[in-house]
Amino acid sequence: MNSFKFFASGLSPDVDEDTLTRHIERVDKSIRVKTVLIMRDYQTFRSKGFALLEFPTQDECGFY
Repeated sequence: MNSFKFFASGLSPDVDEDTLTRHIERVDKSIRVKTVLIMRDYQTFRSKGFALLEFPTQDECGFY
């Protein structure tokens, strides 16, 4: 089965991968996050304010 990918924007520069994962999973206990990739500036490593999230299935995403 294919995974489901989701784009999230408007993130605070202080949000990291673990914080975003915990927040999403806390909102709905049935949501499982497989991967979180926060886009960062390659020189400063600061967040660009958006992320790509991957969920095992679309049903487990809860955002569709």
